[in-house]
Amino acid sequence: IQWIKDPKSKITSVDLSYKGDHVVITSRGRIFSVPVGGDRWSEVTRKYGIRYKNATYLNPENEIMMISDESGEFEIWKTDNYGFNAPSMITSGSKNFIENYFPSPDGNYIVYNEKDNKLMLFSKKSGTSKIIVENDFGFQGPFSWSPDSRWIAYADAADNQNGYIKLYNVKSDSSYKVSTERQESRTPRFS
Repeated sequence: IQWIKDPKSKITSVDLSYKGDHVVITSRGRIFSVPVGGDRWSEVTRKYGIRYKNATYLNPENEIMMISDESGEFEIWKTDNYGFNAPSMITSGSKNFIENYFPSPDGNYIVYNEKDNKLMLFSKKSGTSKIIVENDFGFQGPFSWSPDSRWIAYADAADNQNGYIKLYNVKSDSSYKVSTERQESRTPRFS
């Protein structure tokens, strides 16, 4: 058994809840929910031998999403804020490592990228994922959702490897190039 003298040094991700009343912390492959007022911490994930990564809040009800290898492959899972319920798998069938993911503001979609250069969209309604776009260089977050959850802004890579910004319309399943590859563009944001 290894005694951790400085647990803060092992924190890999932190996210503030929608209401600002809790913080979710990922540390050493485990997920903790912490009230902002300094009350009791809750270990949300209590199953040992499973690695959890990149926990974030999904919605104002404080449901938590994270990447987990419980199924044998890294997939996106969700659970409640206190660990009362066992985590449930959201995505399935990923062929490669999920690197980044971002839920839509309305909670109906998740955009994520896999290490095999695919940008994917999960739909809560259909329960399936589809490829938005593939390229030779991969995708890096952060991705950005419009406030109405209709548009995703992301950086794609041109043949010269410069990034350029594209918008994807979730409703019409169409993409639009909104910047040029002549100048590097990354990290799009809706205001």
